[in-house]
Amino acid sequence: GSLLFPLLLLPVFGLLPTAGLLALVPLISSAVLCWVFPSCRRWRWPLSGALPLAALAAWALVPLGNRIEDGLYDDPVVGRVQSRHQRIVLTSRRGDLRLFLDGNLQFSSLDEYRYHEALVHPSLALHGQPERVLLLGAGDGLAAREILRWPGVRRLDLVELDPQLLQLARAHPFLRRLNQASLEDPRVQTHVGDAFELVRRLKTPYDVVIADFPDPDSPALARLYSVTFYGRLLDRLAPGGLLVTQASTPFFTPKVMASIQATMAELN
Repeated sequence: GSLLFPLLLLPVFGLLPTAGLLALVPLISSAVLCWVFPSCRRWRWPLSGALPLAALAAWALVPLGNRIEDGLYDDPVVGRVQSRHQRIVLTSRRGDLRLFLDGNLQFSSLDEYRYHEALVHPSLALHGQPERVLLLGAGDGLAAREILRWPGVRRLDLVELDPQLLQLARAHPFLRRLNQASLEDPRVQTHVGDAFELVRRLKTPYDVVIADFPDPDSPALARLYSVTFYGRLLDRLAPGGLLVTQASTPFFTPKVMASIQATMAELN
C-alpha cells in the first residue's frame, strides 16, 4: 500500500478516488475471511452485496473530487493532471490563464511576461552572443519562449522533473498558445529528471544557465539552491558564461533572497 499510493494510485485516480479504493481494502479482506472461515458464514452474502455498492461509491468519487477541487479556485478549471510529483491545475477566465502546482499559483497570463522577460533577457543580453543555454525547471515553456526569441541561440537544453507538466505544455491548447509552442522548437532538447543529479550528466558547456525553480519552501527544493548545486552549475558554464536564478521577492520573502545571496557569495 505504501508503494502503490505514490507510484500508481494517486497519479492514476487522484486523491479522493484513491481514498475510496483504500477504504475497500478492509471490506474486501472481511469478505475473504467470511468465505474462508465457516464461523463467519452468516456474513458472506451481506458483504457480497455491499462490495459492488462500495466499488460504485469509490468510482463516483472521481467526479465528486473534481467538483470539490473546482470550488477551491476562483476561476473555472480548464485542465487538471495528477502526476506522481504534484497536482497540476489550469484555470481560465476572460483571457486570464493561471497555472497552479499543488494549489500554489505559478503564473497568470496577464503578467507572466514581466517575470519571464526579467529572468531571461538581462543575462542573455549581458552575454551578448549566447548560443547554448541550459534552462532548469520551467516545464510550462514560458521561459523557453523568451530564450528562443534570440536568433543566435542554437541549442536550448531544458531540464524538468515532471513529464506530465511537459505533456500539458505541449498539448493543452490554452497553454500551448501562451508558450507559442516553444517546446516543439527543434532547438529545444528536453531532459526529464531530477536536476540535482541530472546536471552532472550534461557535458555540454553553456553560455547561460537559468534556474527557474519554485521557491525553496521544502528540503527537496532547498537543495536546488545549495552551494553544492550551484557549484555543479558553474562547472557547466563555458568561458565567459553566466548563471542566473530566480530568487523569490525582497518584499514578501526577504530571508529567501538573502539566503540565496549568501549561498552565491560562498562560491566566490
